[in-house]
Amino acid sequence: RYREYKWDALLFTKWQPIFWNVCKAIKKNLEKLVIYSEPIIWLGQPVHLAEDQTITFVPQEKENVILLGADENLAFQTLVHSLLGIALTVHPDQAELHWLSATNRFQNATEYIWEFKEIIPHSLEICSQLSIHNTLTELVERLERRKNQKGNNTRIFLFIPGVHRISVLNDSISDSPTNGELLEKLIKEGPMVGIHTIAWSDRYETLRNITSFSVLDYFNHRIAFHMSIDDSNSFLGISEASVLGTDKRLIYRNQRWEERTINKIKPYTLPNIGAFREILDQIKQRWE
Repeated sequence: RYREYKWDALLFTKWQPIFWNVCKAIKKNLEKLVIYSEPIIWLGQPVHLAEDQTITFVPQEKENVILLGADENLAFQTLVHSLLGIALTVHPDQAELHWLSATNRFQNATEYIWEFKEIIPHSLEICSQLSIHNTLTELVERLERRKNQKGNNTRIFLFIPGVHRISVLNDSISDSPTNGELLEKLIKEGPMVGIHTIAWSDRYETLRNITSFSVLDYFNHRIAFHMSIDDSNSFLGISEASVLGTDKRLIYRNQRWEERTINKIKPYTLPNIGAFREILDQIKQRWE
């Protein structure tokens, strides 16, 4: 039967497990915001009993996130939950969000992103493929300016929902840095001045084809879906991602952890678009 619960963060219904899980994670982390003032995103619940897995962004080298694997649904859901986490934990005046447009077969994918843009008070730029070069160029210019500035608290997040789906990342542009070169500079130098990249790629090789061999070293936060043994060993240092099955789990690894240390996660799913709109309205009210 239908029962409603109202907490500070969201309105949710108990018969929708995703609301219950998301609210518990958000509620606990909101209560810690006095201590943890950096942006936070939620990934899901560890398979073994523990607190929900989060990533906290700090302005230092390698604080980027890479999602690797061919599971399009898991990738899109994780990226959208990352948007939600940032919107909950960072004041609208202190965050900029940039979403590079890419073809996505997740049902109503475009609608989810545009609902977010229209309701949430944070700045979200949805970049068409025609404008991606200008966006990357502008972000690199801002990166250079920030190196000589102090006290700029605005955090910038660049979302790439499918490196393999954005053809212009492979384009060579005469008389200027290529999009791949611009992206690599943002990945390598951005986090130290508060510019973070959250990207999804279907395969390890795809990312390497666009950037240099060493670019993966600049992603401290790694999220793996099912992939080949070789990709799993290169990505995580172990083969565990090759045995992820149809149970829709993901693996998270922080490169600062000891070797071979991972967390297996039950990821959050997304509610239908109507329920998603209710979540956005509640987040909006948080900042009013």
